[in-house]
Order: sequence, then C-alpha cells, then structure tokens
Amino acid sequence: MTASLTQFTITEVSTGYWRVTFSNPPINFADPDTIIELQQLVGLIESEDTLQVVVLDSANPDFFINRYDVSRVAETLWRPGRLVCQRSSTSRHG
Repeated sequence: MTASLTQFTITEVSTGYWRVTFSNPPINFADPDTIIELQQLVGLIESEDTLQVVVLDSANPDFFINRYDVSRVAETLWRPGRLVCQRSSTSRHG
C-alpha cells in the first residue's frame, strides 16, 4: 500500500481483508479529493492479489458519505469516474 490517502484509512485486518474508513470532517462530504482518492483506492485494491474482502465504514457515526460538496463542484473532473467504470469492466473481479 503506497498511496497517500488523506480521507481514507486502510487497516489490514488480516491477509485478504481490509477495513477502509472514510473521514472528511465535519460531516463526511464527498468532494473532488474524495473522487481522486477513491480512484487511487480502487487501484490499490486491484493490485492486491490476495485481497478478498474490503469493508467500507465511516469515522463519523452519523454520516457515511453525506453528499457531494457542491461548493467545490467547479473543481470536479468528471473523467475520473468514467475511468473507474472502464477499469471495473476490465478488472480481474468484474
């Protein structure tokens, strides 16, 4: 695991099992950085041949991913989402 993630913390519970915790205080808005980090996270998941289970949870007990932070929508690059979809259609699991 060599990505610099700030909103996601990866805990290797055991070989083949990761817990990924999302934290973007105060209320877990998704924002442009979230999209980029999700793309990096998918890359890490795909590169781990022994990984079988990934559990996503939230550091905030009241919100998992609240909603998209529309105040930063102008910063959003929509292409990465399309790349994630293309990647999943060609992944070893999909």
